[in-house]
Parts: sequence; C-alpha cells; structure tokens
Amino acid sequence: MTTRERTDYMARHAARIATFTAAIPTISFGSYKPYDPSVFMDTALQPLRNALLADGHDNDGIVPYNSMFLPGSDSVALQGVDHAMPVMASHFPDFDRARFSNALLTLVLNRVHNQ
Repeated sequence: MTTRERTDYMARHAARIATFTAAIPTISFGSYKPYDPSVFMDTALQPLRNALLADGHDNDGIVPYNSMFLPGSDSVALQGVDHAMPVMASHFPDFDRARFSNALLTLVLNRVHNQ
C-alpha cells in the first residue's frame, strides 16, 4: 500500500478505526533510522531508507515515519531502529527483541488493567 493509499484508507475508515482502538488496547510502534554518514552501512535497508530520506521522509527503511501510528492507539517510537530489527537478527546495532516485545506486551497489559 502506498502512503497515499494508506492515507486515503485511514480517512475513509476513521470512524471504524476509532471504534476499534477504543474497544481494544492497541499500541503502535514506529521507528526511524537516520542517515549516519560516518558509517559505511548501518542497516540492510539502507538503499530504500536513503531514497525515502531524499524524498523528505524519516523512515525505518521501509515505512515513512508519519505512516506508522494508528490514530487512537498508544504509541512507542524509537530512533536508530530499522524495520527488521524488532523481528529478526541484525548485524547492525544489537537490539534485544525479547526485551522489546516484553516491554510492548507490558504496556498493553497495563492499559487493559487500567480500563
């Protein structure tokens, strides 16, 4: 889905999305991996990340940052994390996927218990 298609979809379905996020504890996670000219290769997603940056979009190497958050959800944002790091091993900066997943689940459970 392109950014334009996603924007149009979200606008057309805003009421349904709001109903969903009001009823179900939802967390959106977004990240972005800024360009670091001092590093030759800082992410396997570097070519697409740099292309999106050239178009003026902070991004995680696949998704523009402003497209990452579901309206009505709680949000978590991290700098320096690419699109793949939360779900698969990375040869770039070490990222503790288990700790990250546990933290997101803890946030969801805290939201459930506080409703």
